[in-house]
Amino acid sequence: MFHRINNLLKQPYPFDYRPRAIFNHSLSIGLFIFLFLFIFQPFELQPVNESLLTKTLVYLGYGMITFIVSFLYHFLLPLLFPQIIRQEQVQIKYEILFSIGILFIIGIANAIYHNSLYPEHTILKSILYFQYFTFTIGFFPIILFLMLDVIMKQRRNLIDASKMNSEIRKQVIDKDSNSQIITLTSDNEKESMTIPTDKLLYIKSAGNYVTVYFNQNGKIHFELLRTPIKRIQSLLIDYPHILRCHRMYIINLQNINSVVGDSQGYQISLKDTSETIPVSRGYLKPFRQAVDQI
Repeated sequence: MFHRINNLLKQPYPFDYRPRAIFNHSLSIGLFIFLFLFIFQPFELQPVNESLLTKTLVYLGYGMITFIVSFLYHFLLPLLFPQIIRQEQVQIKYEILFSIGILFIIGIANAIYHNSLYPEHTILKSILYFQYFTFTIGFFPIILFLMLDVIMKQRRNLIDASKMNSEIRKQVIDKDSNSQIITLTSDNEKESMTIPTDKLLYIKSAGNYVTVYFNQNGKIHFELLRTPIKRIQSLLIDYPHILRCHRMYIINLQNINSVVGDSQGYQISLKDTSETIPVSRGYLKPFRQAVDQI
């Protein structure tokens, strides 16, 4: 049992740290807090003998503070913990720790806000109460949502992967008639390589270099070019079946063997190689569309 839980906690969690996604996520948390307080009106937080409008504005303040704290917290996390928070590698155990951290900070911020409105209690008493209140309301829903989100995304991606595998098996591609010769060059254009498109397997980035993997006479070969992957991507823009699927990878869709879905997205198995290529969140939609159009 402990081993299974440990494996679950080490699984990647598909949290999207792009600013727009953080904004939407934080807004939903702030709205939840406002609606919860407005509907249930906890006695300890309820402004006594005040109008419904005043109560609503006070509860809206709690929601706004929650939104602001959540947005800043998630926006700064990748800057503070770059080795832990990579968009493709955030583990569930870290996401739980980050959730505890944000509950703690939200509790402090709302305690200060409450104490500024109703200073009948000491700031320490307000902070202790709001820590209890925030964790009581937020901890279990957050953990439940996290687990359900992983399960739902994994289920959806598994279904999508199954459909794509079915389409891939149906497709019969005459590679000889579709093959073209492409030329890839380095930054200074002093180094170059030419390769038929049907022989290209994938391209992997490593900083300012890329490694081009290809099939030649039934064996896997590779060549190194000094150029960033973004430049290589621009050179291949006229080849719709050669697609960037990750910040580190470009793949040839003609050589896909199978697609496996997980909570993060898809894992691609290519023909003639044991390398597994991930498809990250930002490339899920164009990847699905490209497979459909092969």
